[in-house]
Amino acid sequence: MTIDDLRRLVRGPEASAGALAEALQGEPELANAVLEIANAPGLARGARFAAVDRAVAVLGKRAVVEIALFVLAGRTMDQ
Repeated sequence: MTIDDLRRLVRGPEASAGALAEALQGEPELANAVLEIANAPGLARGARFAAVDRAVAVLGKRAVVEIALFVLAGRTMDQ
């Protein structure tokens, strides 16, 4: 996934939290980053999330997009 792919995903007619979670499931690096943040001690509130869709529901679409952008930007910088 690229930044442009993410942008199209969140601005397209199918722009839902479910569609975002589904797209992230195919991107292990992005899914792991989202799960790591969702499971952070300050956010998890005692629950551990193993599924990306639950993490998206807890963090919210906007926060997940920001996490994904951060990871994707890092990929771009490494190239």
